[in-house]
Amino acid sequence: MKNKIATYFKYAIGEILLVVVGILIALQINNWNDNIKAQEAKFQILTSIKKEIQANKKHIETVFPYHNMIRDTMNTLNPETLKTTKTNALSFWKGHRIFRLRTASFQTAVQSGIMKDFSLELSESLNSLYTSVQFYNDFGQTVSNGIFEINQTTEEGTLQMLSFVGMIMEDAHYAESELLKGFDANLEEIDAELNFL
Repeated sequence: MKNKIATYFKYAIGEILLVVVGILIALQINNWNDNIKAQEAKFQILTSIKKEIQANKKHIETVFPYHNMIRDTMNTLNPETLKTTKTNALSFWKGHRIFRLRTASFQTAVQSGIMKDFSLELSESLNSLYTSVQFYNDFGQTVSNGIFEINQTTEEGTLQMLSFVGMIMEDAHYAESELLKGFDANLEEIDAELNFL
């Protein structure tokens, strides 16, 4: 009777251990699958952010020389001479080209919570960059509103417009220079993070 109980007890312990080991293996497989899915999601969003930054960088590189030409031309103009000149003082001005930069991929990373899986350095760098992008987007809207408020049909309006254009091109130059540096730095950090995946 004792042998039967001992055998049954050993059998029961063996069954319990078998079940526990099975559960632990299933949990480990589930964790591996979750990690693989998380890595895939991180890879996809990092790749998407990288493409977004590259597109924004390309846009800034396209408009940067034009904005610099406007800024440099404005620095050479003499407002007193312009008052007596009959020619169009703003003939070189073809409007500002401060268009909205993209932020959708970054917003997706933040809202989905994937950003928490990025390194601290990359998260801080991306937050800083996209704060600058938002500033640039807001700046573009302010510039558009300011231009439409100036009556350019009068001499006073023309001088006001010249002053406004000179001021915004200085600001655009600074903002675009900083963005280009930020784009390059973030692209390097993203590449480094992608290499670890």
